[in-house]
Amino acid sequence: MISALAIHDAVSSILPDAEVKIKWPNDILLNKRKTAGILIRNSISSGNLKSSIIGIGLNVNQEKFEPEMHGNATSLSLEGKKKFDLEMVLLAFLRNLEIRYESLRHGQTVNIFSEFHHKMWMIGKEVDIRVEGMETIGRIDGTAEDGRLLLTIRGVQKKVDVKEIKFLY
Repeated sequence: MISALAIHDAVSSILPDAEVKIKWPNDILLNKRKTAGILIRNSISSGNLKSSIIGIGLNVNQEKFEPEMHGNATSLSLEGKKKFDLEMVLLAFLRNLEIRYESLRHGQTVNIFSEFHHKMWMIGKEVDIRVEGMETIGRIDGTAEDGRLLLTIRGVQKKVDVKEIKFLY
């Protein structure tokens, strides 16, 4: 969550008039189009987190995308209508990651969850999804403490993992 929040905050500071949202679990949408993705690999031993490797892809100055991404992807330069200094973007992200990490280190998980929910894409709204092999409509309610997505489907709230759901556009 803190990585997504850090990218969200960095992009928001670079393009303050843009709409920036976190699409669960680890995508960043800029004006409703994907501009970043995050992959995280955790090492756990005896039930304890030992380390995490975080891979982040952020479209900064990219102007052309593969045909299958047409209309679904964007970059800071396309939205800001100018080129951005890569070092400046990296420093904005690192500053925000440090702030978010310190919040986590000091046990401010309630604040982190609250901010994550506030910045989520489609929170409180219904979306077309595929869950358990079935296409349906679900309302995004937030995330559970274990990071799974909270959805209400036909009046019943469920927790789903990333491998159990596909968003249909």
